[in-house]
Amino acid sequence: MGNNKVSAFHLVLFFVALFPITPTYFDVFSIAISNIFCVLLVVGYYAVSGKLGLKHKISKLELLILVWVMWKSIICVIHGSFTDGLWLFMFIIAGAVVTSSITSFEKFYRVIDVLITMAAVISVFGIFESFTQFNVFSLLNTSGAILNYNQLRFGLMRILSFSSHTIQYCSYCMLILSLLFYRIANAEIGKKRTRYILIYCLVFTNAILTLSRSLILCIFLCQLLLLSIGGYRYFIKTVLKTAVVIGVAGFLLSVFISPVANAIHSVAYMILAVFNDNYATMITSSFGNDNISGFGDRINLYKWVTESLQGNYFLGMGPRTPFKYAYNATNGLYNWTNVKTSIEVNYLNILYRYGILTLILEVMSFTGIVIKSMKMHLRYTIEERKISFTKVCGITTLCYLLSFFAVSQGTEFKTYIIFIALFLAYIRISRNIKTW
Repeated sequence: MGNNKVSAFHLVLFFVALFPITPTYFDVFSIAISNIFCVLLVVGYYAVSGKLGLKHKISKLELLILVWVMWKSIICVIHGSFTDGLWLFMFIIAGAVVTSSITSFEKFYRVIDVLITMAAVISVFGIFESFTQFNVFSLLNTSGAILNYNQLRFGLMRILSFSSHTIQYCSYCMLILSLLFYRIANAEIGKKRTRYILIYCLVFTNAILTLSRSLILCIFLCQLLLLSIGGYRYFIKTVLKTAVVIGVAGFLLSVFISPVANAIHSVAYMILAVFNDNYATMITSSFGNDNISGFGDRINLYKWVTESLQGNYFLGMGPRTPFKYAYNATNGLYNWTNVKTSIEVNYLNILYRYGILTLILEVMSFTGIVIKSMKMHLRYTIEERKISFTKVCGITTLCYLLSFFAVSQGTEFKTYIIFIALFLAYIRISRNIKTW
């Protein structure tokens, strides 16, 4: 029986390695391979171990997450998207199997290290893509989907990798960087810690090369919060002092050297363009027309989505209902009509497709994770020297929630499912093991 348990956990590790990074356009008979992985995990785990391990006292947080997913699946069925609802529910069942399989901190760390190892491989592919403009994952496009490659920004190819959009890949990087921070902060000085640091640099480089402004800001915020809570306040003070010195020096140089002034202005405009497209024109004038794609004015998007809902606030318009909103645009000299077809704000995207109750339940579930992590902030495992996983999960989820004001949730959600599975497993294990 012991060998069966080990074999069952190997199935989980295989799932954790491939499920988050399998492209949605990689399918067989119109069924996404990632969906097939979920079925194989559930069936395989039961066949090997004789049980799924789902029979346990369910916590309030787990119940809330379950209600959210079930209601979202029901909304899919109501709008005729039965398969969408089925696979969404299957994702959560697979996540629950992962949670139940992690019965010790040893297994807990093995799952994290599998995610990190795969991220290292993905990051190498990402750098290769940025410099060669060839995406290795495009070879898996069995569905014939048109991949969402962005125009060059600042003359660089934005990394798409296995995701559907560069922003989603940057979200994936944010989640992995948090796991890497957790391992680096708690690891002893040696080869293993050096390995984590090298992978961290690779993943961070990938995040920068996505050139996804809003998510890069969220990554910086997330890492600064982790540094602060992890006891690295002196380091943060040093970084802030250095930033002030560089800022003053940059200002003085910009007064006398015009190229420096132009560079500083362009970086500032790039950040401000997250919230308003008026700054996009300024970037274009500095770097050329290939640096800005239609990002959409976030403030106007609230109005556009509200009008497009046509009063269907409770049930939404359906997960497969396209969003189209025509609006007038101008550059001061010419006027034209644009058609907005994407909803970058995730809260608005959920509201438009699944209704206000789904939005409330999702926000409550994510917020519940943050609150639970705060309540457990004093619990450490014997290996946690600087920061606990509950703190890491709470801070990362908070930053993930903040990112939803600028981006829409996508393929990185599969990685976050594993994140939640790890968090719930950590809570269960910590209840049964004495911590210091």
